[in-house]
Amino acid sequence: MTKKKKAAEEAEEILKEQEPVPQEEPETEEPTGESEAAEPERDPIAEAEAKAAEYLSHAQRLQAEFDNYRKRNVSAMADSRDEGTRQALAAMLPVLDNLERALAAEAEDTPFKQGVDMILRQMQDAMAGLGLEAVDTGIPFDPNVHHAVMQCEADDEHPAGTIVNVFQKGYTARGRVIRAAMVQVAQ
Repeated sequence: MTKKKKAAEEAEEILKEQEPVPQEEPETEEPTGESEAAEPERDPIAEAEAKAAEYLSHAQRLQAEFDNYRKRNVSAMADSRDEGTRQALAAMLPVLDNLERALAAEAEDTPFKQGVDMILRQMQDAMAGLGLEAVDTGIPFDPNVHHAVMQCEADDEHPAGTIVNVFQKGYTARGRVIRAAMVQVAQ
């Protein structure tokens, strides 16, 4: 016999001597109601709905952030515009003061005085259109809008804390003081 045949016969004998081991079926445990580490079945619809809800939430947050950004920019632009207007009005106040002084210095009613008066009224109307308002000096002293440069004794006509004289008019524009009124206050 050849070597190959001998080897094959020996292998068959060895296999015969060994008894075949029956294969066991894997045991399946029935659920006992306790949560186990088993992975739940994936539901593609539920996953898609969760993803859609996540995207919707993200989009809503972005929309809210953008709305806040837009509102901040609108507010900042309005503040800048108001500040520019206040600066322009403040630069024109000396001209307004000089026109008022020119009218006060001219004694007789000449065409020159009438011309200055017309220019003054036109200037006041234009500046009022931009939001310029004179500070009220007929009220008790308010340090927010009045600048006390002198004091005097209080009397029956002027009780303590009232304005006696106005040396320079004060003005506000768009809710802020441009120039405080220079006044004399009774103490």
